[in-house]
Amino acid sequence: MAKQTVQGKGFEYACITTFYKALTELGMRCEIEKSKAYLTAQDNFQKLDGILQEDMFQAAKASLNTILKAEPNLSNGQELVTLSILVDKSGGDGDVRDIVFIKGETDWEIGISCKHNHHALKHSRLSNDIDFGLKWLGLPVSNDYFEAIKPVFTRLATLRDETKHLDKAEQHKWTMFENKEVEIYLPVLEAFKFELLRLYEQHQEVPKLLIEYLLGRKDFYKVIAKDKERKTIVQAFNLNDALSTNYQSTRPKTKVKGLSTVLPTRIFSLDYKRGSKNTLELIMDNGWSISFRIHNASSRVEPSLKFDIQLIGIPQSVTNVEEYWED
Repeated sequence: MAKQTVQGKGFEYACITTFYKALTELGMRCEIEKSKAYLTAQDNFQKLDGILQEDMFQAAKASLNTILKAEPNLSNGQELVTLSILVDKSGGDGDVRDIVFIKGETDWEIGISCKHNHHALKHSRLSNDIDFGLKWLGLPVSNDYFEAIKPVFTRLATLRDETKHLDKAEQHKWTMFENKEVEIYLPVLEAFKFELLRLYEQHQEVPKLLIEYLLGRKDFYKVIAKDKERKTIVQAFNLNDALSTNYQSTRPKTKVKGLSTVLPTRIFSLDYKRGSKNTLELIMDNGWSISFRIHNASSRVEPSLKFDIQLIGIPQSVTNVEEYWED
């Protein structure tokens, strides 16, 4: 398992155990669902060195105040609160949350997305047979798009097949390309750019649909650990007004604003990041900006590429709190 994956899973474990301890100390009835996903996170956490484990606990602890002040359901009532780690495939189903808190008796739930030293929302894949328009937006791409990317991915498939019968160490690597940005990335990015703008010209709801795809159909808090700066960033994405709800007559101490009225409606520009041949930046209204960095997911040549998709601009109404860790 890749180092980033191990640390990401480890941070999920640090978050769920930190919240469980905090809620228990507040007198809440709690339980952690000991699912396969939880046991995987626990196992990955135990693989980390002690200093990193402590940093993760500090990072998780720094998020408590912001979320507890916004969520009175986490500190009031005697309903059982079940804490669960979701399996990875949930993101593909429109749910980007890693941990959920559920009160089954009142049908209440919230979730958090745990990020360790990165901000990526999605790692969406492109290939010869992936219709990103249909998958992301519910709007199919054109035949022109598939024709534009076909030579690139067909070439990659041919190179993959030439050595796939060999040991992994002897199979074709991406290092065989003198300039993969120009040979591979740019043609695919150009086709993607042209097609996304074409879809927008035909369907004005594309900006809104894109944000809904990236943020998922379930509202959530995003908890980002920044180890070097020793701080935690907490953001609230409340598209459906499911966050920061009352517990009976008890209101949140801090109210998270809804975002349904500030979803983007216009694309201002989609162009390359200055000095880059692998990253597009999409600028939209209401403060929304997205970067699409394309890359190869494996060291071995394969007929697909991945995006690292990040929000680089958000509306002012998005809760964005930075908490430094306790020393």
